[in-house]
Amino acid sequence: VINKVPLLKFRTQDDAPKLVPLELISRLEEINSDVIEFSDKNPVVQYRNNLMRLVKFDNTEFTQEDENKNIEIIVFEDGEYILGLIVESIEDIIEVEINKNNAHNNNSFLQSIIIDDVICDLVDINYFFNKVFPTLNEEKIDYIKNDDSLPLILLVDDSPFFRKFIPPTLQKAGYSVITSPNGAEAVSLLKSGLSPKAIV
Repeated sequence: VINKVPLLKFRTQDDAPKLVPLELISRLEEINSDVIEFSDKNPVVQYRNNLMRLVKFDNTEFTQEDENKNIEIIVFEDGEYILGLIVESIEDIIEVEINKNNAHNNNSFLQSIIIDDVICDLVDINYFFNKVFPTLNEEKIDYIKNDDSLPLILLVDDSPFFRKFIPPTLQKAGYSVITSPNGAEAVSLLKSGLSPKAIV
């Protein structure tokens, strides 16, 4: 059990409230949909001298109904990659115990949690990163192989939840992190030239 993880609670178009670990979030923003542009048919906004790719939680496309509308965005950053997750409303910050035994890996959700007799879904942000930036993991591995500015940790764990939840904590402590779901893949990464300072 990981005790009392701070989570942001928000809502999307369906009924079940959603949760995401607070420490994964860079910022909360509200923008008018009229500032949204399109690059290769993908919605983007100019954001802090960079481009932020936008994605709706239900993965639907933008329509005329979205025009001239204020939208709430949860911003996530992974290096130079910036992702804005569009949500219906942001509700609260809560602290909840996360139990590894209840974790699962079902598309965009890591697990379901009962809060005040209401089922809430813990969101897998990596699902959206991989959807919007499909080559992100390969590019990160290539970059890390050629950059020794930060000590590298190879995290091996068969739990999808811990492979997604632990790396941000290690990164904030000053490490680069690559994850692997099993020993065989970890060995393959090592043979490909990955040289971690430690393997967890």
